[in-house]
Amino acid sequence: MDATRIKWVILFTGLGILFLVRTQNVLAVPSFARQTGMSCNVCHTNWPQLTPFGRTFKIDGYPFSKESTSGR
Repeated sequence: MDATRIKWVILFTGLGILFLVRTQNVLAVPSFARQTGMSCNVCHTNWPQLTPFGRTFKIDGYPFSKESTSGR
């Protein structure tokens, strides 16, 4: 194997590992929307941008109650 091919293999392996590590950090799940009956856009505009409700929900530690949906 020549040096250029080895560099490409290392590059793509590194990118693959980076992709796998990056995808492990996802915390939001669609099951929350199913459990609460709320759509994803209640908390999110364009992912990862949050709405005011989404920011409050995150800052408060993700509690869910009727009080948290009132928009405080």
